[in-house]
Amino acid sequence: MTVITYDRDDLSVKTVGHAGYAEEGQDIVCSSISTLMLALGSYADEMDRRGMLKIPPTIRYERGNSVVKMEPISIYQREARMAFDAICAGFDWLSTEYDQYVKYNKIYEGI
Repeated sequence: MTVITYDRDDLSVKTVGHAGYAEEGQDIVCSSISTLMLALGSYADEMDRRGMLKIPPTIRYERGNSVVKMEPISIYQREARMAFDAICAGFDWLSTEYDQYVKYNKIYEGI
């Protein structure tokens, strides 16, 4: 099972584990998760290149363990959060459709 945690206040997404839907290289669930994480990381890189972040983003893709985190400058906070929300809607859908293979957690305290 892959556990995905989205901290909306911290603007970070972490994935841990392997979905186990199919053999490695054939697993459409893991592939979907990886694609969404790569898209989020690409967006974080783009925001960094455009000078929209306070510090460089944290982007790590490892087998069974990935993280994307960023700290946007305050005027770009809403834009960044909208992008994270859109990507995480995909994770939420995966956890509904493939609930035996994906667990999605959203942390939001409304800060």
